[in-house]
Amino acid sequence: GRAVVVHDDDGTRVACGLLESSSGEIISLSSYPEYTGDYNSTIAGTFVVTQNDDGITITGTMGGLESTSTAGYHVHDGYVCENYADVQGPGGHYYDDMSVDPWTTTYTTNSDGYFNGTLQMDAFSLYDSYPVAYRAFVVHLSDGTRAGCGIIGTPTTGVASLEAYPGYSGDYSDSIAGTVAVTSDGTGITLTGTVTGLPKEETGGFHVHYGVSCDDADYVGGHYYTSSGWDSDPWTTTYTSDVNGTASISLAFEKFSLSGEYPVAGRAIVLHDSSGSRIACGLIGSTPGEVVSMSAYPSYSGNSNVDGTVLITQRNGGVNISGTLRGLEASTTGGFHIHSGYTCDDADGVGGHYYDDMSSDPWTTTWYSDSEGAYTGTFFMSDFSLYNSYPTAYRALVVHLNGGTRAGCGIIGTPTKSVATLGSYPGYTGDLVVNGTVGVFASSTGIEVVGTVVGLTTTTSGGIHI
Repeated sequence: GRAVVVHDDDGTRVACGLLESSSGEIISLSSYPEYTGDYNSTIAGTFVVTQNDDGITITGTMGGLESTSTAGYHVHDGYVCENYADVQGPGGHYYDDMSVDPWTTTYTTNSDGYFNGTLQMDAFSLYDSYPVAYRAFVVHLSDGTRAGCGIIGTPTTGVASLEAYPGYSGDYSDSIAGTVAVTSDGTGITLTGTVTGLPKEETGGFHVHYGVSCDDADYVGGHYYTSSGWDSDPWTTTYTSDVNGTASISLAFEKFSLSGEYPVAGRAIVLHDSSGSRIACGLIGSTPGEVVSMSAYPSYSGNSNVDGTVLITQRNGGVNISGTLRGLEASTTGGFHIHSGYTCDDADGVGGHYYDDMSSDPWTTTWYSDSEGAYTGTFFMSDFSLYNSYPTAYRALVVHLNGGTRAGCGIIGTPTKSVATLGSYPGYTGDLVVNGTVGVFASSTGIEVVGTVVGLTTTTSGGIHI
């Protein structure tokens, strides 16, 4: 709510604007990768993308462009403002399965090469249908040259879906599959995931490569790092598969980010076999979704060792659930559902299927395992959301075995805050009518508890505990 003021060189106040909280995503525009034209060192801009009832609004200011000129500015389908070889990292216009490309949008500069304006794009959203968050925003010159680029927002999560490496036709080309999540905390990245269909009981390389394509082996490139950031190649990392040809990934690296310094978003994750051959590839796509790390269900003591990596995203009136599981019974099927509880630490807290006041239970969804007890797949659940109607974020995702036994569990995302609305304790029959609201926030050292409680005995103290 405070004012941002711009002064002239003599101190005169020449501009003013009030700071307002925004639920949008910000774009910081700079020169397009490998653009070396007249505006390479001058182009700059700031935009904010917000969501409304009809679509998205893109509002902002940019300068350092051609004067008195009209040219295109568009959202592209890539997640990175870098190129590799002949592949344009930002990709082409983003319109997915729309019948017509809607990105005929243009800006017009003034005589000083500045532009300030607003663009409304219907049908798109930030995080739901046709999501633009974390994609590349590209500014063209009047002749069509790509001159400026910026990422819409600052992603903290990316996901790569692995499949056979381009051109690989070995024994595992039809079986390799996996899901790897990449999270960024401002100091580095963490890669966690599950890969199946690998050579059994082997150790091989697991690396991020320079390339921004898994369609052509010529464009995957080598290990991604720079001499300015590292004295030597940091990608000495490996995986080790088990007797079923599955592997769990958990690696952490400093310095890298998703879209900041040393960005990995849009780049290729590559798996090698024990001989060094490249056998699997997947591009890291930034996502506003929530990642689930599956492990054993609380109190389960059977023979199945279920774990996996799953991504939940919001799409067109529902949620999409996709990922990889391992440790299942072989060549069979079982249930795969979201439950009402918010914990996987206590079986009593997991609850039953989550469908609230819906007229019937929609959770008839299942997994189908291969001969090694692995599953990679996706399914869509209408009416649910991540955070709005029928919210699934931070609830328990449960894997059942063929007979119905609960064998795997994971929490959808990582909550950073929780709220309790206080009422009378069950069975309390005293005179006090106590109400309150308590918030619990995660911090770097633990948790912070804040809140207000009313209706207590006056001028005294008592306990408040979790």
